This record gives sequence, structure tokens and C-alpha cells, in this order.
Amino acid sequence: MDCKPPTKSEPGCIRVDVDFWGADITIRHVTAESLEECQELCKETDGCVSLTYRPSSNSCWRKNKRGGLRGPSVKGGLVSVNMESGDTKSDQTCVEENSDYWGADLGGRRAINFDQCETFCRDTQDCVSITYRASDSQCWLKFNRFGSRGPSTGNGLTSLNMDCKPPTKSEPGCIRVDVDFWGADITIRHVTAESLEECQELCKETDGCVSLTYRPSSNSCWRKNKRGGLRGPSVKGGLVSVNMECGDTKSDQTCVEE
Repeated sequence: MDCKPPTKSEPGCIRVDVDFWGADITIRHVTAESLEECQELCKETDGCVSLTYRPSSNSCWRKNKRGGLRGPSVKGGLVSVNMESGDTKSDQTCVEENSDYWGADLGGRRAINFDQCETFCRDTQDCVSITYRASDSQCWLKFNRFGSRGPSTGNGLTSLNMDCKPPTKSEPGCIRVDVDFWGADITIRHVTAESLEECQELCKETDGCVSLTYRPSSNSCWRKNKRGGLRGPSVKGGLVSVNMECGDTKSDQTCVEE
């Protein structure tokens, strides 16, 4: 008796020849005479946030996760929709060529090009970064910025954080040139950073990171869980070290005892 008009999606929300596999609300699909009717069924179903529709059989699958269980995949004859579009393209000034964000995968899938891989991430719940390989159209969606271990060199790979934050700038006084903060490393291996600023950004994005040491000659970045490393600073040429909280006010030296 409450006759609501059919829900219309914005054109940008409709993904043609794309499947949002899994995360189905019911074991079997329901029947809908059109995509609009499938959308209306989703709208009327508690917890439905996305759908996949097959026009040839009028099959409608309602989903409880954006992008289905593992995100979109290319599949002919299907049409998929997120009920809330989120269709604003990410800022791609952070695109990193020949860079791999290894690990933290939500799953791999084929994408026609980098832009479609980026669209798949926008359509996927919990996706915050991507790595794409153009040579075989492989797209990896990630649930961590920079993957699980930070950027590393990956020839032929292109990576992107969806939330493109500007690099963190340290005050000049916090930067210690030719100084090593040895030990207290958060990971066994270093990560790769193209600059000191990128190393600082990686530290900022890592839980428990309070300081770092960076080697510009090899782009090696060591993130630390203690100010000054394990045993405090030591002189070592070719390294640059930073405490994320500077604490650079000089102490009162009137108590110096000669």
C-alpha cells in the first residue's frame, strides 16, 4: 500500500560486466524484472548495501558488504551496484610507478586498466590501497596503506594509496644527519622509501613508530619503536635519523659541573 517509486542509481554507480561475488544475504537469489526492481528489493532489505543482477535470468543477489565478499571481478552478463555510490575518483598524485605494496591483500582479480583497478578499490569495503600489473591486467586490493610491509621496488607494478596524504615535513632541528638510531626496529627488514619525507610518512602510518633511520643511497627506511633507537644515537656517515616528536628545546645548562 506504500507505493514507493523505483530507486534510480546514479550512472556512475552501475558496474556493467562486473560481479560482486559473495556476501549474499540469502542462500538463493530472488527474481526481479529489472535492475531497478532489484535495487528496490535491496533498499527494502535490512543490511543490504550492494547487489549483483543478471538480466538474462532476472536473478537478483542482495549483499551485506560493499563490493561483495572480496570486491569486484570482471564477469560478462552481470551488473553490480553499491547502493551508496562513493564514486569520487581518488587523488592519483600519489601513484607510485615500479612500486609494490606487498601483502595485506583482499584478493587478486583482473582489471582492464589501472583506472578500473582503482574503481574496484572504491567499490570494495575495507580497501585502502592497490597494486596493479599492466602486463597481465592483475589488480590487487589491499586493506592496509602501503600493503603489509611498506613500498618495495616492483618493476612493472603501479601502486596507490586511496587516501593521498601529503608527505609529513619535519622541523629542520629534528633531522640528525650522519646519525644512526640503531635497533628497536619494528620489522626485521627495512622498507623502501624514495625520500626521507616518504620514510617519515611510513613511520606515521605504522602503529608504534616513534623514530626512524633512513639511508638515502639505497632508499632504505628503518622504523623504530623507541626514541633514538635501542641505545640512543651514534655517529654513522650516510644515515639520517629522526624522532617523530622533536623535543628539540635545549636543556638548561646552568647545572653543568666541570
